[in-house]
Amino acid sequence: MGAVYKAFDHVLDRDIAVKTIRFANDATEAEIRDLRDRFLREARTVARSSKHKNIVQIYDIGAERDFPFIAMELV
Repeated sequence: MGAVYKAFDHVLDRDIAVKTIRFANDATEAEIRDLRDRFLREARTVARSSKHKNIVQIYDIGAERDFPFIAMELV
């Protein structure tokens, strides 16, 4: 469904993980919408649960050139 990359947050001067989703080249608009919705649900679920010591912190969510991402704690 996606990929996770190690990145650097220049504003806060720290390493982070950035998770993105991938769309198949032949994905329909409905499939893309479904993947985006699932991705947002995942971010919200993790954010609600992030007080647990074994769950990463979510720092930000957004999109770059129409590709959604989640910026999170790097472990």
